[in-house]
Amino acid sequence: MGTIKQKNIQMESYPVLVANIHDFFKEHEYVLDKVQFEYLEGKYNGRGILKWNPEKGFHLEALVARIGPPIPSVSFGGLRLIRKSDYTNIRIKPRNFNGWVLASDIILIERWDLINENRLTIDIDSLLFSGPINHNSGSHYTGSSLYFGIGERPILPDSIRKETSISGDLPRVELSRDGISINKSKYQHMRGLRIRKNYLELHWSLNPSYWTRSEGWIWPEAVADTLSILTGRSIQLVCRQINRGKCAYAEMRRPNKVTSLDFLSPMPDSAFLDKARFGRLVEFFTKNSPEASVCRNILQQMIEAKRQQSTQATELLLATILEATLRTTQNKPFVFGRRNTWKAEESLKEFREEYRLSDDWLEWCDKAIEAWKRLRHRNAHPDWLYSETNPESNERISEGLEDMIFLAKFYGYMILALSGERGIQPKFPQKSFK
Repeated sequence: MGTIKQKNIQMESYPVLVANIHDFFKEHEYVLDKVQFEYLEGKYNGRGILKWNPEKGFHLEALVARIGPPIPSVSFGGLRLIRKSDYTNIRIKPRNFNGWVLASDIILIERWDLINENRLTIDIDSLLFSGPINHNSGSHYTGSSLYFGIGERPILPDSIRKETSISGDLPRVELSRDGISINKSKYQHMRGLRIRKNYLELHWSLNPSYWTRSEGWIWPEAVADTLSILTGRSIQLVCRQINRGKCAYAEMRRPNKVTSLDFLSPMPDSAFLDKARFGRLVEFFTKNSPEASVCRNILQQMIEAKRQQSTQATELLLATILEATLRTTQNKPFVFGRRNTWKAEESLKEFREEYRLSDDWLEWCDKAIEAWKRLRHRNAHPDWLYSETNPESNERISEGLEDMIFLAKFYGYMILALSGERGIQPKFPQKSFK
């Protein structure tokens, strides 16, 4: 366990619209000298106002003029698919800002305000910023990021030392478990602390001899993925900045509702984050291998399963993760109309051997197959023959909860195996329901 002196954690000034991460929590309004985008085969240019609210995101109001061919006929209302041509990028030039702001992949469909009023009024969840800085950031990629949704439970492993002194009196010292510090001098260094109870403020430095430029931008996202897996919460990256040489790039996002996986958390219960595992997973997700994509999909489907309103939908979504993971990692997709030769037992055995899980896992792999069959088959082939008060139905509900808890933890171990962790020992919770 390390100790971080809070007074040493200083933010570098943002070269963007916000002064620093703490301005994320303040409302802002900016005058825009340029607003540029394309819509219906024409180019639009104008001026406007941009507002930021930490709960609602960005709101853009712009008066624009069209350059290009006449507007084609547009039918308002009705149902249709979103096409590639419906997406556009909005470039924004704020006043007194030596750089550009970009809203990417904005959907513009049937915009009455543009067609009839030459006006654009739109809410935007996130914006990208880029611009020069007045100093060279050095040979490393340095940056800061802000994460929402870590919860109020102490999970950060390192102590924060706070000193308070009034008029030169002896300082009052407070220690709390609210920080994290990891120093791998060869290629990455990070230091962070909890702020405002539910946020993590992180500062980091990456060695460009080990990380590419794109990986330097992905790295904060990898931290969010890692935190989500280790804590069982949909932790969100809401603000990031990276300095490269004399340029800086940043992004701000509107926070969304946090989902807690609760009893479906993929990791075993632990008082604090394991820093060694944390560092390994961050690197794994940053390198963005096919296995990392699979692990992100596992996490997202677990979150989606937890959000379901019915137990049946949760069970089915959770169960299908096993088959999807095995088919994807072994390149054995389901093909409609073709005889299905895929066998779950054989596929899981291949997974265990490929990712070097010991014979200690034999029993638990068999249990995973049994749980998968129960959850998948009864929800893929449902009936309504039992009422909620029927004892047999209650037994089935209890069994379903046990199966879901077990599979959630099993998926956590699969994530660790896919990330390259070796020597993983199976530790599953005892049955909780009678």
